[in-house]
Amino acid sequence: MVENSMPPYLIHYERNSPWPFTTQQGPPETPTSAFELIEVELEYFAMNYSITQHSLPSDQELQYEACCIIFGSEMLSRDPATPPSSWLRDLLMSSEEITNQARIRPMKSAAKSRFTHLKINGKDSIFEACNVEAQLREYADMPKLLGLDVGDDELQREACNIVRRLARELSWFVAITTSTRNPDSHVPTDEELQHQARWIMFDE
Repeated sequence: MVENSMPPYLIHYERNSPWPFTTQQGPPETPTSAFELIEVELEYFAMNYSITQHSLPSDQELQYEACCIIFGSEMLSRDPATPPSSWLRDLLMSSEEITNQARIRPMKSAAKSRFTHLKINGKDSIFEACNVEAQLREYADMPKLLGLDVGDDELQREACNIVRRLARELSWFVAITTSTRNPDSHVPTDEELQHQARWIMFDE
């Protein structure tokens, strides 16, 4: 009875919350995009890898882990056979050899080492309404209005710019937060970085 009771000052918040308080599950917050979810999971993997192996994972190992993350998230989807189109997904799964290795990895054992639930609240697939996909499509559609074609090299360059903008804007937030001129200077927490990343994604 005592464990399930709620302080009076939280009753109003609980009444209006889309995610009521419960002791049966973790926090309701999830990443807001596939980019953010995969980035968080890869950072978590790299941190654990560096602790156990005393070195950083190679590019191939990171790509393999990214493929495992994608397959794990698709297992939770209602229609895993037809994931939404996303150039980010295509890029991470571009190596047939690495993708096949990730496909045969036991999903149950892989799920135990995850930082998130591999889900995004309100989405069946993490690539549903993919923000980076929408940005690249918008870039590709603009020249078509003028009757111009867009080459693969231009699309590749813009894809790099999209990722670079996300990283640059988040780095700017970290620099401002840790600046000695800031009276509230501090090292941003993971929650603050995730919150700022969400604002960047929504602003785009």
